[in-house]
Amino acid sequence: FYGIYYPFNNGFSVCVRRTTIFFIWFISFIVALPWIVYFDLVPIWEDVDDIKVCVEVWPNEKASQTYFLAVNLGLQYLLPLSIIVFFYILLFIKIWRRKMPKIVRQSSDDTLNDWNTRIVEKSKIKVLKMLIAIVSLFALSWLPLYAIFARVKFGPPFDESSFEGEFLIKITPLAQWLGASNSCVNPILYFFFNAKFRAYFKKAIRKNIFCFNDSVKSKKVKCSNETQV
Repeated sequence: FYGIYYPFNNGFSVCVRRTTIFFIWFISFIVALPWIVYFDLVPIWEDVDDIKVCVEVWPNEKASQTYFLAVNLGLQYLLPLSIIVFFYILLFIKIWRRKMPKIVRQSSDDTLNDWNTRIVEKSKIKVLKMLIAIVSLFALSWLPLYAIFARVKFGPPFDESSFEGEFLIKITPLAQWLGASNSCVNPILYFFFNAKFRAYFKKAIRKNIFCFNDSVKSKKVKCSNETQV
């Protein structure tokens, strides 16, 4: 965001970066501190003490619900989603207001000017689609997991042997995987929406492949020379 919105600034100083990283880790530690206190190993079956699972053991149901609303749902889902939407809207406004270079706009060829205008408008629409895709995927990736947690926290108790209980038990790992998979989605979106990103990515892949092949060939030649000696 900073690089696009302020392209001619040098960015933040090292001190500001270190301070920001420190506060991020400090706040994360404070937010996760209740997990250290209220998570415990509990036997799965009452008559078998050897098999245990780590679960939440809150002093009361209200404390569990409050922590879920304030931290899990608020700080870890709704707040990041709101921040992403806010800054992406600013990015889109900044990009949409950009105009073609003055030299291009002053061209005497009307056909060329129209063609350049269409190219710029098309690129802006592509950026808009990419931003919408990033926000939508983030929201949809984590929504099933938080919906399951909300059902468990605020819904009536359910029997694990019932249809709903079996469904929630089976779907929860998939929802966790779906949320975690969002961490690797953005580069894939950049690859499909950004031609420059695709070009640099392909160039990096080819370079690494060539370096690997050259390394293998050099090792083979070295081994062959040592064998002959």
